[in-house]
Amino acid sequence: MNAASKTQRGDVRVLLFVFLIALFVGGISAYYLWSGPQENLDAASGERQDVGKQESGDKDTGSEKAIAESDKPIGPSFAGHWKDEFSGATCLPWTVVRPLQGSVSLTEYPGQLSIQTEVGSIWGKKRDDELAKLAPNLHVLANPAKSHDSWQLTTELVEFSPKGQFHQAGLLIYQDDDNYIKFVIQYNTRVKANLGFSYERDGQAKANRSIFDLKQPHVWLRVQRHAEVYQAFVSYDGEQFTPVGEISWSGQPSHVGLIAKQGDNFLLEKIAARFNFFAFDVLDDATAEPSGGQ
Repeated sequence: MNAASKTQRGDVRVLLFVFLIALFVGGISAYYLWSGPQENLDAASGERQDVGKQESGDKDTGSEKAIAESDKPIGPSFAGHWKDEFSGATCLPWTVVRPLQGSVSLTEYPGQLSIQTEVGSIWGKKRDDELAKLAPNLHVLANPAKSHDSWQLTTELVEFSPKGQFHQAGLLIYQDDDNYIKFVIQYNTRVKANLGFSYERDGQAKANRSIFDLKQPHVWLRVQRHAEVYQAFVSYDGEQFTPVGEISWSGQPSHVGLIAKQGDNFLLEKIAARFNFFAFDVLDDATAEPSGGQ
């Protein structure tokens, strides 16, 4: 083989190597820039309205802007009761943190809000990790009871069957990605389908799990707040609620809502988390047990 041929082969190899590197970098960049703008669900039509955009170089700017702009009253209540039954549209002013187009629906399952589990997490100090994918489609409302010590939120999940590690869906009490409480139906390799009641304070996460019969097609989840104590309850009929655990968490959270995701598991099948309703109730400070019903 002459010198010219060797040189040509070397040039081809260099060009191929540069092409592969460019392809890899481009793919990574596209993946981590896929989170869209923050938006509200339009109460009349279920369509989305843009209320902010995630800034390049700071993946949390858009989320914090959307949360700040969502601090408006969620509307009049009936005796301290707010409820959204997702009947083809929403009746409460939801803000969607990191919305992902095509994975949320009010029409796929009529009368339910369907949120598809997507790759992303808020566990630990994900905001400090430039390579982390933050969980999309957090649905939150401004806390309407900031002046009250006691309140509760309730939802009903329909046929949610987590199949793999980190599949989860349920209730979210939210300040930001590093300060929150969540009560979810979830899956992990050790105990399969289970209830997870966990919290995070300044990026330090703690969790506990309780094993219940989660094969029921309808599961009601409830979290009650009494001052700085949060109690989780589960029900299979919407009437009788069983205690799951409690968490001490100081401060009055700014938002409450719903979460569905599948953590950092890229290989996991995406499934629909179907919420039949969301309810928020202000409680008498003397109330110690869940009030029952929806």
